Amino acid sequence: MIKIRFASILMLLLLFAAGCGNTVETTLSEDYRRLNPYRVAVLPVVWEEEAADDAPSVSYLARVMAVEKLKSMSYSVVPLETVDEGFLKEGTAAFFKRPPSEIASLTGADALLYTRIIEWDKSSFAAYASLDIEASFELRSKDGTRLWSALYATGDRDLRLDTESMELAVHKAYEARLQRFVDIVFKTLPKAEDPAGAREFFRWLP
Repeated sequence: MIKIRFASILMLLLLFAAGCGNTVETTLSEDYRRLNPYRVAVLPVVWEEEAADDAPSVSYLARVMAVEKLKSMSYSVVPLETVDEGFLKEGTAAFFKRPPSEIASLTGADALLYTRIIEWDKSSFAAYASLDIEASFELRSKDGTRLWSALYATGDRDLRLDTESMELAVHKAYEARLQRFVDIVFKTLPKAEDPAGAREFFRWLP
């Protein structure tokens, strides 16, 4: 009995230690600076697998966090209310079938940010809890060119004697975890260059 209990604890510790921080798989198009994306529409989040119970909250937070990161990187961002008008009228699935040029035209954007939640897996076992997240991001120009993409997966593990506090830290208080996830991904995106700012600069040249 003692050996079995020790083996179980050892396995949980190994799983806890495996709470991983993988590197972000990212690509950047050679056309990025030429097309110079500046005004971005952050589209609704798509779930590749069956949406979790907290999907509405996760999706909302992911979009808001993406908006704030883009603004901090000098991008102009289309208000979410403006973006959502078309999706609410037609439904998300139907609206996503529109080509990027139409979505960009309707939202007044020159680039579109697509976000997909590939995995949002919460699991618990005795005094062990985990939250695995995998998501992909794509920035596409209004003509559909993929300018930047990122794929990231990571997991949080917690092992505590206090089951209630463990559940709160890993499963319920996931906002900080999601913010960390978004921060890591957006570090691979170049900062924006305001086209209007460049024109204003050259206007003052003799």
